[in-house]
Amino acid sequence: MDRPRRRIFQCDICEEVFIAHEYLVRHQRELPRRIEGPLGASRPALELELGVLLSKLEKFGQGVILHNSLINLRAYLQQTTGIIIPAVKISTSYNLDPQEWCLRFRRRILMRDRLDPEQMERLQREELCTSYYGSGLICSRMQTELPNFFWKFFTRAELRDTLAEMEVSDPDLADEALRYLDQELLLKLLRLLLKERFSLTRLPALLEVLLEETELGRPMRPDYLITPPILAVMLEP
Repeated sequence: MDRPRRRIFQCDICEEVFIAHEYLVRHQRELPRRIEGPLGASRPALELELGVLLSKLEKFGQGVILHNSLINLRAYLQQTTGIIIPAVKISTSYNLDPQEWCLRFRRRILMRDRLDPEQMERLQREELCTSYYGSGLICSRMQTELPNFFWKFFTRAELRDTLAEMEVSDPDLADEALRYLDQELLLKLLRLLLKERFSLTRLPALLEVLLEETELGRPMRPDYLITPPILAVMLEP
């Protein structure tokens, strides 16, 4: 006798799927906090500083377009890479050239750029599209460059949250990872892999390899990056 098919529930925001409606409800309840960060959160934010000629990107429409562009960028990167980018705070800086902007994390500059004369002319000429055009220039550059800094954002708290989320999609794997893998070494390994553009969407496959190696009596080391099993996981599509 054929078993009845189990219904799958999908999140409309990030397209993640769940096997029970209560899991979907929990996910959707926590998603805004994961994307925006809770009020008073201790995790440091990214700081986007705008030169005075670009400050209208923040002020036009009360900053809705720029802020929404940044939220959409963070949601896209989370969906495609599994990394949650810190919240972004926007401010005007008089220490930058008027057409410059920079992105800082823990007060250190991650990227710095300026709009060229042609782009500035278009910003002035197409006032109604200013925020869309200018925000697009900034966010496209951030989308290209931010993966170089994912390892800086992945902390113990992020590892803990990632494994907690995995308890919904693959509880057995998450339980074994918490029980048998050294969390400090796992964090070091993941930070090394993230420097090499490893996507956390491949994390389940990576954990399975590590657990298999552990069962064979091979201790986990932070230099696992160079071993054939891990390289195989990284090279898989």
